[in-house]
Amino acid sequence: MGNRRGAIGYGLVVGTILLINAAGAFSEPVTAPPSNQIVKSSSYQFIKEINLDEIQEAVAIDSHFGKLFIADHSGKQVFITTMDGATIKRVGVYGNEDGKFLEPLDAISDFNYWIFVVDRSKNNVQRFDRYGSFQSSFGEFGVSNGQLNNPKKISVDLQGRLYILDDNKRVSVFSNDGLFLNTIASFGTGEGFLSDPIDLAVDNSFAVYVLEKDSHRVQKFDRSSEFLKAFDTLENPIALTLDAEAKKIYVLYVGRIQTFDLNGNIIDDFKNEKIGSALDFVKVKNTFYILQGKKLLVISARE
Repeated sequence: MGNRRGAIGYGLVVGTILLINAAGAFSEPVTAPPSNQIVKSSSYQFIKEINLDEIQEAVAIDSHFGKLFIADHSGKQVFITTMDGATIKRVGVYGNEDGKFLEPLDAISDFNYWIFVVDRSKNNVQRFDRYGSFQSSFGEFGVSNGQLNNPKKISVDLQGRLYILDDNKRVSVFSNDGLFLNTIASFGTGEGFLSDPIDLAVDNSFAVYVLEKDSHRVQKFDRSSEFLKAFDTLENPIALTLDAEAKKIYVLYVGRIQTFDLNGNIIDDFKNEKIGSALDFVKVKNTFYILQGKKLLVISARE
C-alpha cells in the first residue's frame, strides 16, 4: 500500500461538488461541510491514463519498492510492472499445481521482497521470491482457525505478519511462512463484528482497518483483535488504502476518493468522473494509481 496494504483507514461524507478546470485540475469545493466536519480542499491534477495491454482483467493493485503488483484475475497471473505500467515480470500461470493460479485476487510484497498471492479458488496463499519463483504455500478450505474460505484480500505489517480477509467474515493473521497466529473479528452486525468486509490494511502501529461495503463503514482493531472504533463512509465503498507515513486513510468510490485521519475524521474529499467505476487503487507519495480493469488512471496532488 505508499504501500497500500501495509497501512490503512477511512471515513464520512459531505455533499461536496468539485469542478475541473480546462487544465484538468480539481477545483475547490463549492459547498461547505457540515459544522461537525472540517474538510480541507486539496487540488489534484489528472496526469495520464496507462493502457495495460498485456493484462486481461486486473482486479487488485499494490506498490512496493518502486514497482506495481497487479493481480490479473482472468489471465491467471500477477504482473510486476514499473510505475508507468511496463511489464517487468509475470508471476504464475493457470493451473492447480504449486506456483500456478486458479483465481488470483490480490498480491503484495513485504519488506523482505517476498511476494504473496491470494487465490480464491485454491483457498490458499502462495509465496514467491523476488524473481517470481514459487517457494511455499499455506491455507486450506474451512471455517476453523487457520482455514480460509474464498480469501480475497491480503495485507502485511512492518514485522512481516500477513492479514487475510475472506468469506468467513474475519481477518486471519499468519506469519510470513504460513504459521497461523490469531483471528481478528467474526461475523455479525454490531461494532467489532464484520458482515460484509471487502478490504483491509494495517498501519505502522499494527492497527488493522477493515472496510465494509453494505454497512459502509471502517472498523479499527488492534493486532490482538480488540475493537477500537468504527466510522462511517459513503454508501458503496470500493476499496481502501493507507499512507502510513502521512497517517492518512483513503476510501475509493465510483468517481470519488475521500481522505481520513487514522481516527476516522474526514480531512479531504474530491471527485471526478474520470475515476469512474474503479476496482482498486494505491497511493505512492503524492500520486494515486487507480485500477480500471485494463487501464490505470494516474492522479497527483498539486504542490
